Amino acid sequence: MDRADDAIAAGKTPDISPETLNKALDDIQQRNEKLHGLLKVLEEIQQEDPSVLQISLTDPDARAMATNNLGHVDIVYNVQSAVDDKHCLIAHFSAENQPDVHLLGKVATAAKVELGVEALEALADKGYHYGAELQKCAKEDITTYVAYPDQDYKSKETGFQKIDFTYDAEKDAYTCPAKQQLTSNGTVYDKKNRTGQVQNQIKVYKASYKTCAECPFVGQCLTAASHETRHGRSIERSVFEEAVVNNRLRVINNRDKYKRRQAIVEHPFGTIKRSWGYYYTLLKGKEKVEAEYSLVFLTYNLRRAINILGVKDLLERIKACSLVKTAVYLPVRGVFFESPKIMGSKFGTGRNDFMAFRRAA
Repeated sequence: MDRADDAIAAGKTPDISPETLNKALDDIQQRNEKLHGLLKVLEEIQQEDPSVLQISLTDPDARAMATNNLGHVDIVYNVQSAVDDKHCLIAHFSAENQPDVHLLGKVATAAKVELGVEALEALADKGYHYGAELQKCAKEDITTYVAYPDQDYKSKETGFQKIDFTYDAEKDAYTCPAKQQLTSNGTVYDKKNRTGQVQNQIKVYKASYKTCAECPFVGQCLTAASHETRHGRSIERSVFEEAVVNNRLRVINNRDKYKRRQAIVEHPFGTIKRSWGYYYTLLKGKEKVEAEYSLVFLTYNLRRAINILGVKDLLERIKACSLVKTAVYLPVRGVFFESPKIMGSKFGTGRNDFMAFRRAA
């Protein structure tokens, strides 16, 4: 249209016919109507589940998720697996369409039920670090060893960072390095991410500006913005802070235990994706993808059992099992979390986050 207008303004005959323009406008109108229809469908879905933020035109159950640390995004599934630490057997798996950060409690609890134990240890990388999930695990007697993201204290000098403030649970207050108290009004605030979803729930602890202004360490503790707005020092505390702190201390005090995570989870991950080539799914739809990978994981477990016991011993153990529960008993000490990705293919979509779980039975 711009070219036609320019040609007419220059006294020339447009090189685009009215028919071509009308067809282009019709195409734009049809695409516009289609997109508005999809938006209406999304709004209807969100009425039941506000966490749904997208619709996949390739596979209605798949979602756009990052598949590596470089930010590469694909329409995929996030297949989670729980792997025991003694034999590298897959104890539990599920196909999910949400990121790792919301899945620790769900998969760890399912693995615990599958193993039939009262307590479990779970090791996971920092992609699974989320206070709400850590607290869920604590309530289920699941001891977590989840790597914690690096804290950003660039705006505060050493000695005046949050870690240097002491929390008193009885008083529900923080004490700063200068022995002054920071208190809360008791209100719990929702902290949302860029998409408007609740990312955390926090309480804010503050000291008055007058108290901070009279402190000899005011230069190290308050920022220039705090002086401009006449606000004293404040600290945010998550309602899940206790679970986060306890998890962090366990990781710090058990470095060797956490290092075992990669060795355990990479065993099935490397075999299934690299040796067998299952880095994509052949089917579409969450139910079908779970069925497909149940066969893949069953095959892996059988191969592992043969390697551990041998064919003869494995057959004898299977025969010894009851008809009701035909399972091979192999002692399990734990499970681990990890998150490798499985890319899509021309046959379908898929991503597998083989969660390395360490559950100590």
